[in-house]
Amino acid sequence: MAQGIRIIRDVDGIAHVRASSVLAAFEGQGFAAAEDRIWQMELDRRRALGTLAEVVGPSAVAIDSFHRRMGLATHARASLDALDDETRAVLDAYATGVNRWSASDPTLPAELDALGVVPEPWEAWHSIALYEVRHLAMGTYETKLWRSGLVHRLGADAVARLWPATSEVLVDPSAPDAPVPIDVAAALPAGADLLSRFSLAGVGGTGEHGSNNLVIGPVLTATGRPILAGDPHRAIDLPNVYWQNHLTSTDPADPLDVIGLSFPGVPGFPHFGHNPDVAWCITHGMADDQDLSVVDLRRGPGGVEHRRDGAWRTAEVRVEHVAVAGGDPVEVECIDTPAGPVVASHEQGGRWSGIAVRWTATSEVDTTAGALLPMLRARSVDDLDRAFDPWVVPVNNVLMADASGTIGYRMRGRLAVRPASHGWTVVDGADPATGWQGYVPDEDLPRWRDPDRGFLVSSNNRISAQGPYVSHDWAHPTRARRITELLGGRDGWRVDEVGALLGDTHSGIAALLAERLRSLSPAHPMEVRAVALLDGWDHHMDADSAAAALCGTVRGELLGLLVHELGLAEDRLPGVAGPSLHQTMRFANARLAWWIDDPELVSDRTLTAALRLAVRNLELAQGPDPSRWRWGAAHLTRWAHPLLALRPDLADHVVLPPTVELGGDNECVWATSTAPPSTDASNGQVARYVFDVGDWDRSRWVVPHGVSGDSRSPHHLDQLDDWAGMRLRPMRWSADVVDAATGSVTELR
Repeated sequence: MAQGIRIIRDVDGIAHVRASSVLAAFEGQGFAAAEDRIWQMELDRRRALGTLAEVVGPSAVAIDSFHRRMGLATHARASLDALDDETRAVLDAYATGVNRWSASDPTLPAELDALGVVPEPWEAWHSIALYEVRHLAMGTYETKLWRSGLVHRLGADAVARLWPATSEVLVDPSAPDAPVPIDVAAALPAGADLLSRFSLAGVGGTGEHGSNNLVIGPVLTATGRPILAGDPHRAIDLPNVYWQNHLTSTDPADPLDVIGLSFPGVPGFPHFGHNPDVAWCITHGMADDQDLSVVDLRRGPGGVEHRRDGAWRTAEVRVEHVAVAGGDPVEVECIDTPAGPVVASHEQGGRWSGIAVRWTATSEVDTTAGALLPMLRARSVDDLDRAFDPWVVPVNNVLMADASGTIGYRMRGRLAVRPASHGWTVVDGADPATGWQGYVPDEDLPRWRDPDRGFLVSSNNRISAQGPYVSHDWAHPTRARRITELLGGRDGWRVDEVGALLGDTHSGIAALLAERLRSLSPAHPMEVRAVALLDGWDHHMDADSAAAALCGTVRGELLGLLVHELGLAEDRLPGVAGPSLHQTMRFANARLAWWIDDPELVSDRTLTAALRLAVRNLELAQGPDPSRWRWGAAHLTRWAHPLLALRPDLADHVVLPPTVELGGDNECVWATSTAPPSTDASNGQVARYVFDVGDWDRSRWVVPHGVSGDSRSPHHLDQLDDWAGMRLRPMRWSADVVDAATGSVTELR
């Protein structure tokens, strides 16, 4: 394919690919990605294609069945065919690089050895399927199912209390703080009726997703250059979802020089990166990109039929077979309707009903990959804005800055046009009025340039009080409020100071909780001593803080009590299955920040009970002296290894990093989210980056463990201490800086 590929690995093991052409650079990227992350790429590919059970066994049958019904493999092939020639060539070059590594007779990682798997050849469409499966669970279907079940059980008015209107910090720089009315109750009853005949079993997602990003204009920095920074939040996986790397093409007719964070298995730098002229970063836009419809089904003379607009119509049906290691193949009936593919169904009382998921990524071909190369060639914020035109999924808040000093925001992605009232619960798939009326035109998506206040911030908070319907399910505004306060309070910002800001541990929610705890009158002397820790506390969730240990532990106990007290744990519909208690705790945890200061939802009686449980647990775990309690001792990393989740019997083949103490919490800028009842950190900053725009070698970054996903590599865990200690490492970009830090060189001819 291409000539002249050199892969320089620096002292951190990060690959810097230098190639004689753009396509050669992407070939080198594929080679280096496979070298670092092949087993992660293999498991993600199998998840997307619905072939995971073939190697891990029955534990993956439900996952495979769901992804088969969603049709990810078929859709990825169709999307590849719809792309332009140059984008297909990029995907082909990347696949060639992956396969060149596989053909080099490498020693496979322990995870693949344990499964006895030798990866099959990579194909261009696999990258599209992998990218989509990485984002399927970031949508809204799971939250809507949970909310629909609550409405069915508790009633619309009770559920509306759990989604209160609040004063929001908006991404819109012209309206940074505004009350936004919410009319939940009026939209909920229909969903309750639909859920009365449906099982929630068989549909599930994974974890919480969030991020912070910020861009500071030249007027507020010490150098007069923009600074762009942020931190994606996802499950603390091993390996990490993001991979550090650098691509250079020396072709004078088509030069390329880009560094950033990539998805292993996907070419380019979809979310975070910079070239010589412009930098970009994203946060999750929290868009309502998935609708769930209850559909009536029956078997007619011509096959499966679904009811639509008062008539029975023939559904598209295919039957697939999931191979299962150590078991018989499982037949999966895949039913497609105008409301989307049916992902689960239930027969009750002679009635066959299913739930269909319609996702913006798969409702039509996904052209997102068509943006990957134009992004890298952009020379300004405006160029970059135009490069995002093909973007489909996910919907992101993109912050941008260029070397001329321009800063900007744009939303990118495909937004469906439908009433906001359809965004709360499941809808009726038989009613054409619940369908989509096309997509929001790109020119109607929010954009801002060079705001008067000199900076832009997004933290998964509400974007604007104006414009098209985007979502009902935003992150609590406390992170956005804190960053806005810090940036708005001074000028002269430097790269190291912005890096420190990403480690800010102040929690506005902990402040509310502390105020409520101090108003109580606990009876037990130990509880009195514990509450006294909150006197004069600065509300920072620092690892060495005793007050933070109390607040963080109370939060976990409080959530467990509330889930039962508010009826959230009664998670089974009559005669059918509902979401697990683990899922319910996770959903409720995301809402708890809105409830803390509501004495009707969180009564003094319940708070006192949570305090009693927390003090008892801290005393047992950390001793009888409250002044010696430490949040870090209760707030340890909980590493998630995807293979162990499916095959715990393979634990002897897997090397997990040591647990480390962390500061922060769910609502701090240093987001280290818990999964109650545990106070361990299961989600967190899976990367941190600070771009010094125009003086790129001053940029910094870090990831949770290291660049390699292979436990035998010296770069598997070499960034862990810096990540846990809120320290950043050099982001080496210019050729002389990279050369001075060379650790090894691989030549591909």
